[in-house]
Amino acid sequence: MEKRRKKHLRNLVIVPTLATVAILSMGSGLMSYQIQESDAKERLLEQSRTLSLQMEAVWDFIDANQDLINTDADGSYNFKGLQCSLAGTSVGKLFSARADHTIRYVSTQPRNEADAADEIESVALAGFASDTNLTEYYTISETEGQRSFRYLAPILAEESCLDCHGEPAGEIDVTGFPKEGVQAGDILGAISITSPMAKFESALTQNTIREALTVFVVLAASACIISFIVSRRITTPLGRFEAAVHEVGEGNIHSTINAEEIGATGEIQGLVTYFNEMLKRLQDLYENLENEVAIRTDQLSQINSELVDSRNQLEQANELLKQESKYKSDFVSSMSHELRTPLTSIIAFTEILLTDINCNDEQRAAIAQEIMGNSEVLLHLINDILDTAKLDAGKVVLEFSCVDIVDIIGMVDSAMAPLAKRSKVAYSSIVDADIPLLTADEEYLRIIIKNLVENAIKFTPENGTVIVHASFDESKSQMEVTVSDTGSGIPEQERLLIFDMFTQGSNSSSRNISSGKGLGLAIARELAVLHNGYIDVTSNEGKGSVFTLVLPVSQEKCSEEL
Repeated sequence: MEKRRKKHLRNLVIVPTLATVAILSMGSGLMSYQIQESDAKERLLEQSRTLSLQMEAVWDFIDANQDLINTDADGSYNFKGLQCSLAGTSVGKLFSARADHTIRYVSTQPRNEADAADEIESVALAGFASDTNLTEYYTISETEGQRSFRYLAPILAEESCLDCHGEPAGEIDVTGFPKEGVQAGDILGAISITSPMAKFESALTQNTIREALTVFVVLAASACIISFIVSRRITTPLGRFEAAVHEVGEGNIHSTINAEEIGATGEIQGLVTYFNEMLKRLQDLYENLENEVAIRTDQLSQINSELVDSRNQLEQANELLKQESKYKSDFVSSMSHELRTPLTSIIAFTEILLTDINCNDEQRAAIAQEIMGNSEVLLHLINDILDTAKLDAGKVVLEFSCVDIVDIIGMVDSAMAPLAKRSKVAYSSIVDADIPLLTADEEYLRIIIKNLVENAIKFTPENGTVIVHASFDESKSQMEVTVSDTGSGIPEQERLLIFDMFTQGSNSSSRNISSGKGLGLAIARELAVLHNGYIDVTSNEGKGSVFTLVLPVSQEKCSEEL
């Protein structure tokens, strides 16, 4: 029974291992066969291309020397009968007689029946005729009972060919054949090269058999080695361990198992150690059962308490997920409206320009201004969406340089002052004189401050105030830009949520204007973190809010650049 169990255990290890090795070896062999077959085809293709170029060279040589061949020593013309096709055909026959390859010149209108195209050559000639960009055609087919590699390259009519093959069609040329009426660039025929694949396939078969034998030897050796190792390292120690465990199972719980005596190593040794520890705990349990039960009861009570806490946390997480889903749904709805509004306006004003011929120049200018304004709104929306996507994907790369906060605030003032004026909000900015240059990405720093100011203006009622103040804390080597407003304020429970994507405060719907996309503050916070800074917010609900951007200032870096 023990021997049968050991044999079964060895089989459980050896059979899957050998099966895996065999499958991998078969896959490797199949891949090797395909690679060798592909290499053989590639070599045949390269050989065929080389032979084709050589035969083209023979053709070109005869063509280039026709006048020299047909001119006698006294300078008179005397056709010798050695034209391009005859020379090429003769060279092809001589080469074919001395090599495995067969080279022919074929044509759809051959002057010699021996040059008539077979089925494959006819397909290639038709392809060359229909596609002038096709420079070669090759395939594998059965030729005279054996697999062969077929290669054809087109022969195009040149100006020198027209004397024998040009117009007028039917006129007898110097060789005694009627002209075909072709023009320069037309297909005269093709160079056909047939290469038997018997040698390549024989070598491929031999390599496959050799690899299969190698795999068989490796599998046999592996089976022997694995069987020996499994028996020595696993089955024998496990058999001894089983006997010791059986003794414990009979009731002798005060005994222990010696790992060295049973020959246990590695994981089996760890199993023996764990089993001994289990015996020790079992002994302790028997000695003080009531105390152990009380301890386990306390532990179970603690676990139950932790489960209750986990359930509460899970419920809170589910609630947050529901809120986030609602925020995203609201964002999609809001964004659809935000995108549709400027697009609808642009289309409407464009239709007016295209259809209303009674518009005067002043009206057209006003309409164009409306189209420009709505286009800028649409571009602003798309830029925010793209910035959000880049930040979410971690693809924003800052380009740090020395920047002056005065210039940044100036650019923000230029963009936000018109918005504040339209919203009837008093807007102003203050920049302390002692702020040094700081290292930052100028464009993204402008976006951070612009988003904070834009958010403040949006949620500040008419006749309210928005103030931007830039200052420098020398003791902390950091710059602070505060954006304060007299808006509706932010409830305390929402001050952390407003920086999340697709999220706005509950007061965002209190104004009869677009409440925005819920992206501005999220983008600003992420960009501030990328600058090694942060954004803080304080608010008094009903009286206003103060957003503070804090960035580190490295004067040494700017000094080095300057």
